[in-house]
Amino acid sequence: RWSRSAILSQYYSSPLDILTDEDYRARISRVQHGLILFYLQWEGGSRTVKEQLLNVLTDFHKDSEFQVPFLGALDCYDWPLVCEQESIREYPTVRLIKDGQILDYRRTLTVKDLRSTLKLLQRPAVELIGTIKGAEDFLSSETLDKYEMEQNVILFWPNLASSETWTFLTPSIGPNRRYVG
Repeated sequence: RWSRSAILSQYYSSPLDILTDEDYRARISRVQHGLILFYLQWEGGSRTVKEQLLNVLTDFHKDSEFQVPFLGALDCYDWPLVCEQESIREYPTVRLIKDGQILDYRRTLTVKDLRSTLKLLQRPAVELIGTIKGAEDFLSSETLDKYEMEQNVILFWPNLASSETWTFLTPSIGPNRRYVG
């Protein structure tokens, strides 16, 4: 099938991975984590988000601490069948790829939130913290800034949390939480 995006991708090396209906499923199935932009070439919001994704990609190329993520783009004008199968109803739409699964992206489409999401995808979902030093490192502003996190969830097993640990963590988590031991 003829497509503007397929022809352009042969001659123009886009930093975003240009997807088509022929390679969409195969390429997505190999992706561990990343984002897909479903867009319309002429739509202003789509162009803005595409530009923001390019800025995010540039940021990842400059930061050696993180792996450069997969950022795919599919033009729904050229490939309407894929967009219909993915239930794309508005443009632009961004979907998240996590462990090969396609999920809805529910954050804002700002460079900061897109970058933060991609960084958090590279971080382990569960971190075991066995010492007070480990908790200090985890809650340090350096770590929070690195991953651009605004919230953390900290769980303690009751038999492992001591009153000393709780006293240390109270300034970080706020006075509305209390140690029950």
